[in-house]
Amino acid sequence: MIHITAGLLLVLEYGLAVFCFIDVARSAEAAVPWIPRWGWIIAILVFPLAGSVAWLVAGHARRLALRTGAAGAGGSVSEADVAEQVAEAVRKARDCHFGSLEDDAALLAQLWDVNEEHEHTLRRWEEDLARREEALRQQLRRDQAGQGRRGDGPGRDRRMDAA
Repeated sequence: MIHITAGLLLVLEYGLAVFCFIDVARSAEAAVPWIPRWGWIIAILVFPLAGSVAWLVAGHARRLALRTGAAGAGGSVSEADVAEQVAEAVRKARDCHFGSLEDDAALLAQLWDVNEEHEHTLRRWEEDLARREEALRQQLRRDQAGQGRRGDGPGRDRRMDAA
């Protein structure tokens, strides 16, 4: 852990860190702002003072809504209500983000077309490779047959042929 304080302030730092750690652990996942819960826990454990202050700042709006009953009609708002509202907002955002089934079908059709193009290109490359390999085999056979007719031995120097 990284500590900025010493003595009595260190005890206050630890107290604040314990309070924030428990607050993070008890908060609903949907009500945890900015980063995932595990990120807040790591931040509070590694940087007790900075992580705790950041958690208090990030969760200020949620705590304010709980204290003032901002959700409505003359009563107090429970943390479960706030968590439910946040979870509903997250669900709506995810629904809009992923799109409809028609969009998914269009995407799948595009992916199918791209896959077909790639398969066609791969078949062309394989055919081209097979053609080139066959041409090299034929050339090797011709070279070997030509050497056999001329009576070239393995020890004969090719430079003499050129001269």
